[in-house]
Amino acid sequence: MNNIDEITKGTLLTNAGYRCEYCHKLLQNEIFEIDHIIPKSKLGSNLKNNIAVACHRCNRNKGNCSEWIDPLTGTTQLIFNPRYQIWKDHFRNLNEEIIGITGIGRATASLLFRNTAQYLPFDLQWDKI
Repeated sequence: MNNIDEITKGTLLTNAGYRCEYCHKLLQNEIFEIDHIIPKSKLGSNLKNNIAVACHRCNRNKGNCSEWIDPLTGTTQLIFNPRYQIWKDHFRNLNEEIIGITGIGRATASLLFRNTAQYLPFDLQWDKI
């Protein structure tokens, strides 16, 4: 988050529709964080195509990960990239629950939404993975 000015942060938040770019949680009147899509520890930059608006939970759960395991197939998948991928191609919001529908979506949901049971479909609860 270093060296990202307040104007850039405000522009990102506005462009994201005041929502977390991963879980789509509304961030009005909430603290938001800037996530490096490719973490700085993995040579990610502060360029606009590598930073995203994230809620605290998504940013903390993602940490310095850029990939995670799809719990359905067991394959390693890249984490959803809000700059180059379309959210609705990888996720569905069913009755306020976000469900990954692709390998990328399932891996992202498994990592980022893991501490929030409401974001896991009934057949992917942690005691069943």
